[in-house]
Amino acid sequence: QERLLTILCQVQLRPEVVRSLARLMDSENARVRSRVAFLLTGVDPDGPWLDRALRDGDARTRANAIEAVARSKRTDAVGLLEAAAQDPHHRVRGNALWGLYRRGQVSSLGPTEKLLRSEDPIERRAGLWLVETTSDPRWSGLVGAMIARNEGEGRRRCLKALAAMRQRREQTLNS
Repeated sequence: QERLLTILCQVQLRPEVVRSLARLMDSENARVRSRVAFLLTGVDPDGPWLDRALRDGDARTRANAIEAVARSKRTDAVGLLEAAAQDPHHRVRGNALWGLYRRGQVSSLGPTEKLLRSEDPIERRAGLWLVETTSDPRWSGLVGAMIARNEGEGRRRCLKALAAMRQRREQTLNS
């Protein structure tokens, strides 16, 4: 089931096909529920499964539902994303902040900086993922300073985020 759902997440399916997967929201396998939440919310962001996915005890399921909301054209997406930005899990917060950033919401900037400045390496990793994904150069100074404080994987992620920002700047200059 997991492998099939991973593949289905990569292709565009007709809504009626995806809706037929709704029964898998009852799966005991959290990975299955998370992929189904992404698919269902992506096809029908107003469907009943969104609320259920956002209340799920598994952070991956909540994060995937929020990612689908972030990609959607929902008119109430900002409110949902702002609420999810308060989630206790870094992955859910990161996806919510990414969605807010994509919608031009400055409310994403403070929490992003908080993630980057966190003492918790997992929180910093979520912040670095967000910076790398957005490639926003406003974070280059903070991320550059983080290189000295990080080793191994943390340093690699800082360098990766800086490279993404540099690439975006070069693309902008060449446009």
